[in-house]
Amino acid sequence: MSEFSDLCRDYIKISRTNVYQIAKKSNLDRTMLQKMINGSRLPSEEFFTKFLTYLSINKDEQQNLIKLYQIERIGRPIYERRLAIQNMLNSFEFKRREILSDQQASIITGTFVMNEKVEEIENDTDVYHALQMVIKYEYDYEDEIRVYFNSFERSRNVHHALIRSLKKTGKSGNVSQFITFSRFNNANDSDIKNIDNLGQLLPFIFTYNDYCQVYYTYDDATHLTQRLWPFFLVTHNHVLLLSNEQTRGILIHDRNVASLYAREIDQLKSKNRILTDVSRDDKKSLQTFNDFARTHRLLLSYETIPCISDLVMPMYERVKDDYPVLANYLEGASDVYANVSPHDYISIQGLSGMKDFIEKGVLPELFGDISPTFTPEERLEMLRHYLSIIDKFDDYHVCRLGVIGSASGLAVELYENDVIVMTSMKKDPPLRFVFFQEPIIYQEFYDYFTSLIDQEHVYTNEELRRDIKSMVDDYM
Repeated sequence: MSEFSDLCRDYIKISRTNVYQIAKKSNLDRTMLQKMINGSRLPSEEFFTKFLTYLSINKDEQQNLIKLYQIERIGRPIYERRLAIQNMLNSFEFKRREILSDQQASIITGTFVMNEKVEEIENDTDVYHALQMVIKYEYDYEDEIRVYFNSFERSRNVHHALIRSLKKTGKSGNVSQFITFSRFNNANDSDIKNIDNLGQLLPFIFTYNDYCQVYYTYDDATHLTQRLWPFFLVTHNHVLLLSNEQTRGILIHDRNVASLYAREIDQLKSKNRILTDVSRDDKKSLQTFNDFARTHRLLLSYETIPCISDLVMPMYERVKDDYPVLANYLEGASDVYANVSPHDYISIQGLSGMKDFIEKGVLPELFGDISPTFTPEERLEMLRHYLSIIDKFDDYHVCRLGVIGSASGLAVELYENDVIVMTSMKKDPPLRFVFFQEPIIYQEFYDYFTSLIDQEHVYTNEELRRDIKSMVDDYM
């Protein structure tokens, strides 16, 4: 017996039917139905999907049963990790917009006043205002900004304060954040802390338009300070230490003490690995990516829009002089494909923006700002090339509309040696690439993306050609 089989039995009763009647109406095997509801055998997805249509239950109840079926099929840990990655990708743009929103500034009420060099932080409200005050003080009184902090639940408030202060003052500086990953040696571990860490960090990285470094290491709670005050925020003038619950802490206003802490944190960097090193220069970021791509083999790519290099490559001669950023991007993509084998490369992409491109000749997301408007004749040539690339590769998959959240705009590439590269395709964020090499997270992403490849989620080549031809007929 299992949660899934128990719920199947309950929903059959709710539907005022029985196994015999369902088998008769649906032409499903009655023995298989009986084994399914007594928990002795799990049916195929096709069998289960057909069974669902003969239950008189609402959409929420259907989704609940589908969830339990998937948990039974792949195991709860894998299900929870895949769901965490899906939520991270789908909520990325919403969280990034939330950081940018002026509405965040209106939330700040009250102040934290320091009367002594050392103040005790006694409650959640004090923590919130202390974080805001420390960042504000740094931007008000320092010409060159220096902010060190590690990841904790309240670090999103630090992210908001940094972005607002940069926008208000224009002051540049050095921001370093430290995050801690967990190691899992067992495939049954279902802790999603690593994905949650990334989900909190990425919207900030792709929004903060200044120099920023992120370092990562693995769990180490053996040191006494890690147990007493595991979270910190350090600037030129302040040291804020927070308890594990993030409701208590110590705020020190002393430039000498802050300098000592900063020196120790600089030493700590050598024991951490760089997750991302972000500059303000978009061209430099693109060049860094191109240099990397020339020497590393791409194994899997995921994006919510059609692959731009595959679509635009026939127009390289047209854009190379007047649109240098796009030309540089295409040159980098060409180097990537030079290292790719048609038999061991997986491409997963969406069709977000394809309709507008076919109708108006404008590329989706940020590429619309760095490219010309293409004529109908050019569009047809580009589409023919795009479809020819799909025919060339064995594992080139275009997801059906609705499978990939089009609002995300986050592209992910998996390279050899467990390297993950992420970038945002949205128009307004700075162009930057997040590189990191973490085998466990790499495997979790690989598992999630390859789970999207099935008949239900992706087009066949014939279906894709039919739908693109239909869009061409409708909009051109």
